[in-house]
Amino acid sequence: MPEPATLILGGTAEARELARRLVEGRVAVTSSLAGRVATAFVAETPGVYRPTWSIEDVAANIDAIRDDTAPLVFPVVPDGHADHIRYSFGLAAHV
Repeated sequence: MPEPATLILGGTAEARELARRLVEGRVAVTSSLAGRVATAFVAETPGVYRPTWSIEDVAANIDAIRDDTAPLVFPVVPDGHADHIRYSFGLAAHV
């Protein structure tokens, strides 16, 4: 039997709330808006940590900063943005 899935017609606060509740219940969510259908998620490169940066430091490390061979994925719901913030500050706390 296939796992439960739901297609949500996006673009409203109600759709966001429904998506949040479904994902909490471990239901795969696909969103549709303006003719496009997709699974949305937040991803970023692992990046590079330094306690201070200059423009020259960014330029010197740009390849490592942009290296997307092992992306970090923070699911949008229930709290991807907060997970992203916790990850970033967690790196800073361990230095």
